[in-house]
Amino acid sequence: MSHDKETVRAILDAVKLAGRESLTAPEGKRVCDAYGISVPQEGVANSAAESEKLAIAMGFPVVMKIVSPDILHKTEAGGVVVGIPKAQEASKAYQTIIENAKKYMILGYWHTIVTPPMVFAKIMVEARDEMRAKGIDKPIVASLAGDVEVEEAAQYLYEHGIPAYAYSTEIPVAVLGAKYQWARGAGLI
Repeated sequence: MSHDKETVRAILDAVKLAGRESLTAPEGKRVCDAYGISVPQEGVANSAAESEKLAIAMGFPVVMKIVSPDILHKTEAGGVVVGIPKAQEASKAYQTIIENAKKYMILGYWHTIVTPPMVFAKIMVEARDEMRAKGIDKPIVASLAGDVEVEEAAQYLYEHGIPAYAYSTEIPVAVLGAKYQWARGAGLI
């Protein structure tokens, strides 16, 4: 059995750096892969269409679960659908999971690593708007990790009244603050 300790250390360091104490399912799979432990096939979908493609590629039935470091109790949050028999049902399950996550996390803190930044930003604005329509208006602050896509997503959030702060390994916050409204709006400078 092979042991890729460097990969495992990198995963654990990233989780620790993010201030988390638990691994997401994809991180757990990468640890298992590094130690040669067999696990069922998996994939991460960022849209209903992607969920259909992944389900078809894996074969039916499939199980779908939300991927979020902030939702550890996936069943409690309505983030698990089991026994999905066909592609159309995978698409519906994806939408159901997203809707349930919005309801579950409305009073929580959203942080995304797996979801592309702009997809995350649009979901946040949509969730905020839906909650406002129901008479719920809670403060929301977003954090995003990455580079150019993060800048675009943070600007989008700023333009929609949601302060966002970005993690970037390439551009210091002070430089971002001088250039981007969202960095100033989020109180980063």
